[in-house]
Formats: sequence, structure tokens, C-alpha cells
Amino acid sequence: MMLKRRLLELFDRRTSWNRSLWQVGTNLALQEVLEYADGYRSGTVSDEGLRHVTASAAVLTRRDIGLGSDEVRDKIEALLRATHARKTSAGLASTTNADELRELARRTQTRYLESWAEVADQGLITPSLIEMVARSVAAHLLDAQFSANHLHGWLLSTLDKHREISVSELFSQAHKMWEQTPTPYTVIVPFHKLPAEVTSAAGDDFVSWSDLRAIRVSTPAGTPKLRQGAGALRFHVVTREPFAAIAAAEDEVRRLTARAVVGLSSASIEAASDALVGNSSDSLRWRPFRSWRKDVVVPSIQRNGLLLTRSYPDVTAALDDAFELLASAGTSTTWASVAATWAVVEGLLAPPDDSGASSADRMAAIVACSWPRAEMTQLVDVLISAGGETGNLLRGEPTVTDRLDVLDKLLARKVDLPLTEPADMAALARMRALYENPQAVLGRVRSYYSDAFRRLYQQRNLVMHKGRSNSVALAPTLRTVPVLVAAGVDRLVHAAFQPMPSTPAALAARASVELGLVGAPGGKRIHRMLD
Repeated sequence: MMLKRRLLELFDRRTSWNRSLWQVGTNLALQEVLEYADGYRSGTVSDEGLRHVTASAAVLTRRDIGLGSDEVRDKIEALLRATHARKTSAGLASTTNADELRELARRTQTRYLESWAEVADQGLITPSLIEMVARSVAAHLLDAQFSANHLHGWLLSTLDKHREISVSELFSQAHKMWEQTPTPYTVIVPFHKLPAEVTSAAGDDFVSWSDLRAIRVSTPAGTPKLRQGAGALRFHVVTREPFAAIAAAEDEVRRLTARAVVGLSSASIEAASDALVGNSSDSLRWRPFRSWRKDVVVPSIQRNGLLLTRSYPDVTAALDDAFELLASAGTSTTWASVAATWAVVEGLLAPPDDSGASSADRMAAIVACSWPRAEMTQLVDVLISAGGETGNLLRGEPTVTDRLDVLDKLLARKVDLPLTEPADMAALARMRALYENPQAVLGRVRSYYSDAFRRLYQQRNLVMHKGRSNSVALAPTLRTVPVLVAAGVDRLVHAAFQPMPSTPAALAARASVELGLVGAPGGKRIHRMLD
């Protein structure tokens, strides 16, 4: 049950950043390597970039038994770990080697979920593997361009109807869903405001308000209350399921809005909150027309009274720029979001004499140090809500940090904690593993974050410097990274308003030092590394 509930948590857009999915799936990581290898052969990707993605993919390959047999994983890992050199066409600089890796990636992708079903059938998914399996399978489905909302609904419905379904059967169902090819969808988006120039240019894809009302009457699903508007636009997309179609249409509306802003100086565009979506005229159904991306939130803004900045102009100058960029990343088109999100990292953490990869690694260190505190804070809240002896003990402490100190001692002493929800028990298992071997666990977590932030850096370079907007890793980057950037900025804001303030560079240096000392004499408590 814990694995099923962990999957449900990973698909839920409301899940907090520390419990969310951070990495891409192994198959997409291999596709990303091939994309880097193509760029390396043409001279547009550096040695450092290719070395980093191949080393990262090799680690994923070694751990991910869903890829297949040891022999298959050994072959993939050998290709990844080879020395790559353009001059001698060694490693993935050789098109022959790259083609072999491409074929292996194709083979493993088509049987990935079936392989995990077989592993589950054999009883090989031990408690220590639950987190890795859940993250690997969730990433595989999301990388296949299913929306998180669709996957969450599918899994919730399946578990509700078949409470005793085995993990093997669940993965087999997921494989059948994965095998289905994307299909054409129609999304009809009503608009409260729409310039006449747009309605004219839309031609047959413009739907008048009277025609829209007729469609609404013929739709079997419940009709939302829509105030009189300017009509609707019909968008044609090819996706796997309705929520993915909504997301694709939403991107189209964002692009339309951007074009209208610069092409029609006085134009105003305002979409309604619901849209019709279906893969045939008979299947059209009203659904909320809103982003299913995770909310990008920096709680320290409110905690430190920064909604109005005039009280701290000197302290918040750089942070204000970061807030604006994060806000624009949430409303811009896909490509602009990448540039804006990376600008947050670079603007706060770029050293004057180093590469963008260094900024990515600095942010990764800060977020990795923040992860245990975020996990433990949620556990404290759950335990207090549960009451009992442990809850009352925690409730009696005056501050959050004092409560975390108590939980720290309980975890160190391996005291049983009264948790009943599988998601909370999974979080506790992660903390148990962290306390058993803090260097190894935080090292692995830091590597995940470093991969994510370096991927953001590379995507920004592809978009801004190479004019590439079709990278295989672009969508997963926007799915995983903005909330992590917000988590890092939250720590930077917090540090700036402590009795002894820290600059972003100083906090990054402290994070790196503490990660090196965690668990050793002289190191801070795990949840106090950035205090």
C-alpha cells in the first residue's frame, strides 16, 4: 500500500516541494544524453555538459532494474561511462555508439512498466526500494506526456474500485495506458475579452456565443455558469488524454496573448475559467481551464512582511528581481518560463568568475540542506494533529525549531512514531534512512537537485543561444524545477532577515560546508544546517 500511496502523492499537484518528484525518468535521461551527444559532435555542447549528463544517467541506469536484465544495464552503463572525444570519435562522439545507445533506450522504454510488473511479481520490491520505484515509475509516465492530474485521477479511481489490486497488476494497467497512442483533441475555450482582429483571423475556429450556447446545450456533462462573452476559439491538439489537451490549449492561449500584446497595442484577452474538451463531437465535456502546474510559492515573503518592499529597499533589491522573474515564469510561454526561471538562479548565485553550472550546484546545495527541515516540519504537524503522548510532547514546545529539536532526538533514538497514513510513513522511512547514513542520503538528494538545476541551465542555453525549443527535456524541466527554485529563494529570503543576515553567496557556501560535515563531529543537527 505504501508504494501505491507514494505514487498518488507524486502525482498530486498539491504535494509540497520536498515530497514531490525532482528528477526525470531513466529513459528520458538516456534520450537527453543522446541529445547532448548530438550537440557535442556538432560542437554546440561542451565536454563538461556531456560528462555530467552521462555520469548522472549511468547512476540512474545502475539503480533502475526496470530497464531490464543486468546485461542490458551493463551495456548501457558502459556506453555512458566511456571516454568521449570528438577528435578520435570515441565514446558517444561516435555515431555508431550513439546509435547503439539509442536502440537500447528504445528497447527498454517499450517494456519498462512490464519489467517493473515482473519485478513486483517476483517479490523483489523491498521496503528500501519503494521510494526509488515510485519515483522511477511516476517519472516514466509523466515523461510520456500524461498530465499529473490525469494520472492522479486514474490511480485514485483504480485504488478506489480495486482496493486489493497488486502492484504488479497496477503496473500492467499503467503499461496498457502507456501503449495507447496520442489522439487528436478539440478544446473550445470561451473568452470574456477577445479582440476583433483575433476573431477575424481565427476563421472557422472562431465560435460565436450563440453557437457556443448550442454546443453547451447538447453536452451531456454539467454546464458551468458562463457570463456573456466575446465568443470562443477552437484549438486542435494531439495529446494522450483530456487534461493534457487542456494544458496544450492553455499554452496556445498564452502564446496568443503574447502575440496580441506586441501586435495589437490596445488589445485585451481574457479566457474563461472553463473549456470544452473531447476527442470527438460526442465526447465534448466541460473541464476547468486552468494550469495544472504546481504553484510556485515563496512563503518567506509573507513571514518577513515583504509584500510591500519600501521598508527594506537595500536588502530586497536583488530578491525583488527574483520575485518578479518567478512570477513571470508562471504566466509566460514555455520557452520564456525557462529563461525567467534560470535568471532567478543566475541573478542570485552566479559567481563572477565561473560558469552557470556553478550557480546550479550552489542552488542545489541550498535546497538539499533545506530538504530535511521541510520533511521534518510536515511530520511534526502530522504528529501534533494526531495527539497522543508524542503529539502533546511536540505541542508543548514554544517554537517550530524547538519542536524539530525534539523530533530530531526521537529519530536519533529510533523511537516508534504514531503515523498511520502511508504517505507520512514513507516520509518517516526517508528520514530514518537519512539518520542512518546522512552523508550518502544527502549526497544522493543533492545530486538529484544538481541534475535538475543543471538541466534548467542547459535548457535556457538551448532556447536563448541555439534557438532550440523542442528539446526532449524542456517539458520535464518546467514540471520539476520552478518549485525547487522557489524553495531555494525561500531559504535565501529567510537568511537575509536573520539577526545575522547572510548573502546568497554566503548561504550557498555554508550549505556546501554543512553537507560535507553532516553526521560528523562538528556538524550541525540535520534540520539546523542553514540556521
